[in-house]
Amino acid sequence: MTETHRYDVAISIAAAAEPTGPEAEKLRGGIETAARGVLEEDAEVVAELVTSRKVSLHVETSREIDSEEEAALSGAIQDVVVDALEPGDGMTVGRLEAVEDDDSPKP
Repeated sequence: MTETHRYDVAISIAAAAEPTGPEAEKLRGGIETAARGVLEEDAEVVAELVTSRKVSLHVETSREIDSEEEAALSGAIQDVVVDALEPGDGMTVGRLEAVEDDDSPKP
């Protein structure tokens, strides 16, 4: 059985004009595509809109993501979000957080 590694990343957007409807969906899709581009076909990637100002990225892969790959992932996400923002807007891309397997034994 292949070991699975799960990660989450939170992306928060501080924009004067709140992304809505198609804009928010385009942003979500862009983040998902950028993550797939960095992680390639080894990973399953899903980005979801938590609110119109917050996107949660879920990654599942058969290998651990190293710090170099994490930096590339963060950079790719930032590029997508920056392209969607207006001057003066901001964003925060959280750290890649490992998600504990719900089936793992509890100490």
